Amino acid sequence: MREQTDDEPVPRVEDHGTRVPTAPETVDSITRAQRALAELAELAARDAEERRRADEEARAQQLSRWHQDDRAAARAMDGADGRQLDRGAT
Repeated sequence: MREQTDDEPVPRVEDHGTRVPTAPETVDSITRAQRALAELAELAARDAEERRRADEEARAQQLSRWHQDDRAAARAMDGADGRQLDRGAT
């Protein structure tokens, strides 16, 4: 059987379920992809800006706490120094 079919041309199937898109279809596809990429870039930039602002706010709050802590420590030291001076004078 194989010997009989070796001489026969192999039938070709033209439709493999794929096709080359037309130029307008390709343009539309590229345009949609570019829009999607632009939207993703905009969202990423917006997220980065929100993170930057949140980081700045957190840093400002941290600096404020440190400043308050330093002032409280300085007041405590002033009070402790004054008490020790009073004790030394007695």
